[in-house]
Amino acid sequence: VRCRWIAGADRAQVGARFRGTSRNGRRRWTTSSTITDMRPAELFAWEVTYFRKPVARWEYRIEPTHDGVRLVEAVKDRRGPLLRAVSPLITGSPDRDKRNADTMETTLEAVKAAAEAQHR
Repeated sequence: VRCRWIAGADRAQVGARFRGTSRNGRRRWTTSSTITDMRPAELFAWEVTYFRKPVARWEYRIEPTHDGVRLVEAVKDRRGPLLRAVSPLITGSPDRDKRNADTMETTLEAVKAAAEAQHR
C-alpha cells in the first residue's frame, strides 16, 4: 500500500530504513525494511523484518538483453517456523509463494507500462 522512511532516513541508500504497509482485503500489517544493496542500473535490494524477525529479502535486478534490458523482481523467504505458522493469519494468504508471484507480476507490469510511457 505504501512505504515511508524511518529512523532518520530521507532517501534511498544502503542502510536506509523504511516501514512498509501492506493490505490483503481487510487485513493490514506493517514491516520494517533496510536497504542492503544499491548498484545503479544493476541492483536494488532490501531485507524485511516483522517485529525484528526476518521475513524476506526482496530485490530488483536489471539485466541486459539483446534488445534492451529486463527487470527481474525476486524474493527469498527468510521466515522461521513461527512466522511461517502465523503468517497466513496475519496476511490472509495461505500460499505466500503464490501471493508473491501474483503481486510481483502486477508490479512488473506497472513498471513496464510506466517505463514505456516515458520512453515514447
